[in-house]
Amino acid sequence: MKTASNEVFELIQALSEKEKNLFRKYCLFKSEGENTHSYLKLFDAYVKQRIPDENKVKQSCRLSNFTRVKNYLHQQLIRFLADVDSHSFEKEIFDLLLAADKLRHYSLFRQSLSLLNKAEKKVKEIDLQSLLLIVKEKKANLYNAISSPDSLAKIIDYYSNEHDVILKRTANEGAYMEKAFRLKLGFLQEASMPLNNERRRKLKPMLDSLLKDDDVASQTITAQIYYHSCCGTYYAQLQQTDKARDHFEQCATLFEKNEPARSYYSFSYLTTLNNLLYCYSAAKDYTQCNLVFASIKKIKAESRREELYIKQVIGLHETDYLYWVKPANRKNRLKELEREIGDDFKLFQPHYMTHVLWGFSRNYFDEGDYKKALSFIISIDELVPQNILEEVRAIIKVYQLLLYFELGKNELLEYLIPNTKRYLNKHKYIGRFEKLILLELKKLMSSNNRTDDSAIYQRLYAAFEEIKNNPDENRIFRFLDLSDWLQRKMTRLK
Repeated sequence: MKTASNEVFELIQALSEKEKNLFRKYCLFKSEGENTHSYLKLFDAYVKQRIPDENKVKQSCRLSNFTRVKNYLHQQLIRFLADVDSHSFEKEIFDLLLAADKLRHYSLFRQSLSLLNKAEKKVKEIDLQSLLLIVKEKKANLYNAISSPDSLAKIIDYYSNEHDVILKRTANEGAYMEKAFRLKLGFLQEASMPLNNERRRKLKPMLDSLLKDDDVASQTITAQIYYHSCCGTYYAQLQQTDKARDHFEQCATLFEKNEPARSYYSFSYLTTLNNLLYCYSAAKDYTQCNLVFASIKKIKAESRREELYIKQVIGLHETDYLYWVKPANRKNRLKELEREIGDDFKLFQPHYMTHVLWGFSRNYFDEGDYKKALSFIISIDELVPQNILEEVRAIIKVYQLLLYFELGKNELLEYLIPNTKRYLNKHKYIGRFEKLILLELKKLMSSNNRTDDSAIYQRLYAAFEEIKNNPDENRIFRFLDLSDWLQRKMTRLK
């Protein structure tokens, strides 16, 4: 079984610590002599890695048949995932169905029916019509095996009434889900494809028609969740934050009212809370942000993937909250967040990694700890591909000049300022804000006069306040606000 270079690493890193320990026990239980020792040794080598490096793994394990052992480890991991005891809602249902089939085979019809009734109750809790159809068909087959007048009457009643109702509801759900998928396809095209004006004119009416639907409340939970999620994402992309927030709030309400759905669609629930944080942050509604933080922190991650996602969301949004709100305990909370995230930020998705590291750096800059602020920016350069979030990276490059200035690295700045200017011009990210920083920073580097320095900071402050109030130029202030820094500078020079 041929595996991709990083496939085994990614699979192992997706496991929680509990699952990793269970895998070791699982392998020892299914022991196959020396082979078990070899692939467990390889497993532990991958566990220790934070960034994939196959050469280091090979050197630490020194296996003569590395490729074969690696492929065997991958097979064992797949078997483990299939066999391991899981609290998955869907797995519980299928376990009940399998056990019911076995009991029916033993002619233990009453006990088989009891398990099918439990499965039916669970399926109805989350409104899964396709699974409900499977359970009902198994019950019909069981009633047929019993062959009593009462059981046969139940079959007749099922096929005369409920069977058609479930089929119609399933078909209706499918048609409604198609609308959501069309909406998602549309806004993905609009976001990622170079569309000409004619294509946009054709696309927008189609998307608008999908947004006008009053039938959502009658749909299954699955359809409602997916539809509201797609509508919210579409409005967020159009920067219509209020409309986006309304849909994400409706999605969150569905989860809050239905604990089984929250468990079954756990990752969708996390994504909804993440999207709500974006909306509340955009509106500077930090009271609501705190309520969402509390909800996220109550979630018990069932997998390594969920654990990482929770850390990504908290890292991104809480650093943003700390930067704009500036609570009294900010520095302590930053240190706590650093400990909570640890080295896991290296496993974040690249755009999350960029925003989280940027969030930490901005806060430490605001606290006057420029050395620590720079360390996070250097991590972005080292770990994140250059083509990720180019607009944010352009702002970071200008911000990085300020860090070097505060650390007294004037010789380095002599080289970096023209280099940064070339980068900004090339990528067309140079606006009035960037031009001011580049111009006045050069003046500050050559100035030894407190009066001149004070005048420069005052000019910058006045210009930035003007830019803030200009909707065509104030984009930069969603990412970086230098008002406090400039005020501190002016105060010290008085």
